[in-house]
Amino acid sequence: MNKSNRVGRDVIWILASTCVTISVWIGLEVYRAYFKPTIPEGVEKYLTPLSPVLDEKFLDILEGER
Repeated sequence: MNKSNRVGRDVIWILASTCVTISVWIGLEVYRAYFKPTIPEGVEKYLTPLSPVLDEKFLDILEGER
């Protein structure tokens, strides 16, 4: 087997491996997008936004417990 023939086989092997890897990657991304978890209906009422204002009285109480 001459060297140019071996190089050609190596390139074909690398291209085939790359194509398989890309196909698996795309397949997994499509699967992940299709079966993306959704938030159940009852959970939304517990997802209230937090107030960005700190309650200083509460912080004073916590500080006094040390």
